[in-house]
Amino acid sequence: TLDLRAERTSRDALGFLVANSILRDLLYRRAKSHSAIDLAAGTSVKDLDLRSDCARLALSNGNVVEATLSVAADSRFSELRRKAGIGADMRDFGRVCIVARVRHDLPHDETAYEWFDVDQTLALLPLNGRQSSVVLTLPADRANAVMTSSPEAFAAEVEARLERQWGRMELVGERHAYPLVATYAHTFATRRFALVGDAAVGMHPVTAHGFNFGLRGADTLVSELVKAKRLGNDIGAEDVLFAYAREHRSATYPLYQTTNAIVGLYTDNSFPARFARDALLRISNVLSPIKDLMLHKLTEIDDARPAV
Repeated sequence: TLDLRAERTSRDALGFLVANSILRDLLYRRAKSHSAIDLAAGTSVKDLDLRSDCARLALSNGNVVEATLSVAADSRFSELRRKAGIGADMRDFGRVCIVARVRHDLPHDETAYEWFDVDQTLALLPLNGRQSSVVLTLPADRANAVMTSSPEAFAAEVEARLERQWGRMELVGERHAYPLVATYAHTFATRRFALVGDAAVGMHPVTAHGFNFGLRGADTLVSELVKAKRLGNDIGAEDVLFAYAREHRSATYPLYQTTNAIVGLYTDNSFPARFARDALLRISNVLSPIKDLMLHKLTEIDDARPAV
């Protein structure tokens, strides 16, 4: 085991779990109430033309928008990234991540658990009350049977996989399946165009850092735009956007590669890999510097950006 506790940090908790529906609702209401934002729901970009003086976007509703800068955040399979001529490294792990909410008899004590086992990865993430989010990662050829089983059979299977440590379980709500593909754009910016969110970096969820990187990227980009605006410079100029790209790459690339290496090691079922990962967990758990470094990277302690 590798035991990470908030007591080793300056914070009360290692992290917070917030329902995606709440985040989306808050972001939508904030955007809708902002006088400088026009929302075009259900509208896609049919064509993107990055000119020297502006970005020109032809929309599916027939409108054409011209802007000093265009920013894409349209998933790790970003169509706008492709239209801008930016490639991306993609790693298909051949696995499917199944996410579901369960109710259980025994308390979770506000602790997150994660297991790396042969042909499966299991995570139990605490929610309010005696409920948790179960994240089950399986080879793609076995995921469909789990997704299509009855709610009772699914709950019983999760119980068994968790060795009934949380007692009887009940499925609450729907199951969701996500093919696991990690992506990393070759660059995060070009003339009049920038990438943020999963369009820039699509993380494997094992370190729970993809959403954090999305927030960090948006914050880094805005910081560079504010500095350029204050100096009276063009916010869509390449030097402004490349400054963002350099900083965001330095913040994300090491953890992206480390995460992929961890996933590779903990999904390799050969004897040398199983021996190595057990040894790595044991060593990491007893060496304080390693644990402190992991806590720092995963929680970004003392790494807050000053307000602009």
